[in-house]
Amino acid sequence: MVQKITRTFAVFASFMLVSIVSFAQNASVKGMLTDSDGKALYNASVTVEGKSKGAMSNDKGFYEIKGLTAGSYTLIYRFMGMETIKETVVLQENQALIKDVTLQSKAKDEDEVVVIGYGTSRTKDLTGAAITSANVLDELGAVVDAIPTAVYGSEDLHIYAASDVVRAYTRALGGFQSGGQGANGYENKGNNQSLGSLFFDGIPVVAIRGAAAGTIIAAEKSNLFFGTGLLNDLNEVRVIDMAENDGSQNVRIVMRFTAGVQYAQVTDIVYRKTV
Repeated sequence: MVQKITRTFAVFASFMLVSIVSFAQNASVKGMLTDSDGKALYNASVTVEGKSKGAMSNDKGFYEIKGLTAGSYTLIYRFMGMETIKETVVLQENQALIKDVTLQSKAKDEDEVVVIGYGTSRTKDLTGAAITSANVLDELGAVVDAIPTAVYGSEDLHIYAASDVVRAYTRALGGFQSGGQGANGYENKGNNQSLGSLFFDGIPVVAIRGAAAGTIIAAEKSNLFFGTGLLNDLNEVRVIDMAENDGSQNVRIVMRFTAGVQYAQVTDIVYRKTV
């Protein structure tokens, strides 16, 4: 009987301990992230300095960090091309603090900061003029020259380029650029040909549709990952049984979530953009 009571008390004590811990971690901070023009910043990062907690803003600029205990925190707000901001907040138990932040564009000569998970690192960034068939070879060459030695020669190294870059490169190979690729073009076939797979200095060139004009990225395929925000409370995946609606055995899948490309080692990536 004593043993049973002791076991029951231990279970009860464990339950109370978990409840107390859960109750203690009930503060949160949320808000809107915008630029100087009041436009929402999508996929901006908010991290808690010194802790593995953070959030990414959704397409409305909204972010929320839950599961915080009462106390003082330094929040770090980052977005590519914007000045990084640090804000100190003090949270009370059960408090849902609203913290709206406006980020300002950074000077063009500063290094770009890219967020990886809940840490930061620096890319090898290049800037240049608008891409044309006359300068595309030089611009691609500048990207290749900036590739880290440890990465250059990797079997899965690729050059990912915006559509205008690929178009200019194809035209240059076809002989329609002023820099001297040859009037007859690639393999003396002129511009009336299918070039198939494109390479530059032996590195595959892949078109990334939807990228900003002039964008060129050199990276290993194994260093790029598809990431989603499905764990965020603002995203959802639901399966709807249609039997009650139309008597069929069909289902509908509703998916609302953020997604994008994430990186493992950002220092191994070269990023070129148009000024």
